[in-house]
Amino acid sequence: MVWFPMAKNAFALWKLISDFMKALFIVGGILCIMAAVGMFYVGSNSGHLSELKDFFWVPLPLGVILLILGFRKSPQ
Repeated sequence: MVWFPMAKNAFALWKLISDFMKALFIVGGILCIMAAVGMFYVGSNSGHLSELKDFFWVPLPLGVILLILGFRKSPQ
């Protein structure tokens, strides 16, 4: 007797969610790094937005953490 009728497909569902989260982490990390590069570029070229150059590093730690989470191997 199976208590959970989808027990056979539970692993497949977990794998699908895990792959989706990995892709989401990778996209988020790339966006954070692109935002930092954009902030540095705009801050360097604009006199009125020069404070962007001072704080371009702020999204970098989040981007690195997200990329680490996205590229790590899932436990078997």
